[in-house]
Amino acid sequence: MSMKITIICFLLLMNAIGFEAVAESAQHKADSISLLKEAFRNKDEETFFNLFPHSYAKFIEYYGYVKDEPMPLYYEAFEHIEYLASSKICKQKLLEKMVNIAKDAKWEADAPSYLREILTSFILECPDTILSLLKNKEIKEINNFWYFILYYPSLNPENDDQYTYMYEQLYRCVNERNKAMGQIIKDVYHRIVVESKCDSLFEVIHKAERHIPLKSFDVSLLMESYEDASLRNNAELEECRSEAIIHIMYDTCNVKTLLYVIKDNTKYRESFVDELQHPVRDMNEINKHDHKGFRTGLWIENQGQQTKFCFYQKGVLDGPCWIISANEKRLYSFGEFSNGEYSGVWYSFGDDGVLLSMQKDFKKTTCEIPQKHKAQGTCPYQCYSISYHPNGYKQSEGILLWAVSPDADNTFEYGEWKYYDKEGKLVQAINY
Repeated sequence: MSMKITIICFLLLMNAIGFEAVAESAQHKADSISLLKEAFRNKDEETFFNLFPHSYAKFIEYYGYVKDEPMPLYYEAFEHIEYLASSKICKQKLLEKMVNIAKDAKWEADAPSYLREILTSFILECPDTILSLLKNKEIKEINNFWYFILYYPSLNPENDDQYTYMYEQLYRCVNERNKAMGQIIKDVYHRIVVESKCDSLFEVIHKAERHIPLKSFDVSLLMESYEDASLRNNAELEECRSEAIIHIMYDTCNVKTLLYVIKDNTKYRESFVDELQHPVRDMNEINKHDHKGFRTGLWIENQGQQTKFCFYQKGVLDGPCWIISANEKRLYSFGEFSNGEYSGVWYSFGDDGVLLSMQKDFKKTTCEIPQKHKAQGTCPYQCYSISYHPNGYKQSEGILLWAVSPDADNTFEYGEWKYYDKEGKLVQAINY
């Protein structure tokens, strides 16, 4: 019994010590902040510099906005950072502190943004000092430093002249002194360019996903959900719509990269970009050829009013493919190719993101075009096609013959086709 009492007393003591340590830490932070504010008021540069945060975590503790709450010095951030930058402190020491904060930083409004603007000016003013401070950092920290400097949210880097000018200034300034570091800047810039394209795609696909009901991970239920009006109006269905496109892409097309595309989560977005490039040193390396001159990897192709994202292996389409409008506001279609041919399930969308049609069961054929179409010859491919009314009910379904694409004009109904009214009721069946 005495042993148990001893253990309990020991645990209570440790718990008390823990609380005391936390309280002491909180008090120390409050004291440091108070002294920092006093040094600023008194224009005591040396004390202010010594008390100013030396890491990004501490910087956010003092000046950030965390969990919808302003930190103690949030409203003093701009004048404090400006005061630090204009102080007469040794430039080497000043920049060392700023680099140590920025190497772990990420873009946030206000304080981090102020810091980034000041630091960008210093890079152009004192590039040799910055480079000497970075050379002893780990490669991950160096990459993060430049990402922090170059990343701007809600910006299309390729279409913003001011941003492009800033990037080119930084790149030239650094590259003429250190080509390896210049290459890192170039890599980071092109990563941001690809991410901006992906962000546009996220928005388009999220818009479309609202119109694709799916009850569970079983993609076969997609068909049932369109056929069963009670299921489409079920409250349970609303809860899983946000997951619908993920499972359609992942389970039907078996496409890992497309799973990343529409996950609204930073970790998945980063993974998606990693899938696209290892690393991208130039945008031309996205549209690249293998040693035999064949297309390979991700290709982004502009086709008039459309932009096509697709993957090649040995010059043949093989992997996920999605087509968006050139202004990146509309998703036209997505699906998968296998060894140069349509595969899996393909989805096509209207201007408002509503699902227009779905094709599956792709195969080669030698079927002749039915006489009802007043055309002659055979088509090399067929698939099972389903079209939908804007309200989600099935409009028609049957076998489709085609030569170039199931979405092209020269397609032909074959065999029995069923047609439905806007309430999903069968109104006609025609044999072709």
